[in-house]
Amino acid sequence: MSNNTLNAGARLRVLAAAVALAAASFSVSAHAADTAAARDATAPVTHASLMNELSELRAVGYDLQDDSFPESLQRAERKLESKRRAEQQATQLSPQAGSAS
Repeated sequence: MSNNTLNAGARLRVLAAAVALAAASFSVSAHAADTAAARDATAPVTHASLMNELSELRAVGYDLQDDSFPESLQRAERKLESKRRAEQQATQLSPQAGSAS
């Protein structure tokens, strides 16, 4: 009986991770249209794009097994958005700096 409970617990963790990944993908996609460096919002969602977004979220501190799920995901999304804006600003400033020399 405890073996079935363990399997159910493992399934629940996998389901929670899948839901977190789907939520992250949806939320990041919703914000993608707001940034110039973002992908085309009409592009189909692929496994590779989901894995890329998850990797970007993890790079800014997101942990799939964090107990404070919606808050931790939103915090990571805000950090990722800030990072993307900073990169976009650096890219926009870079050609100006090059033409001044």
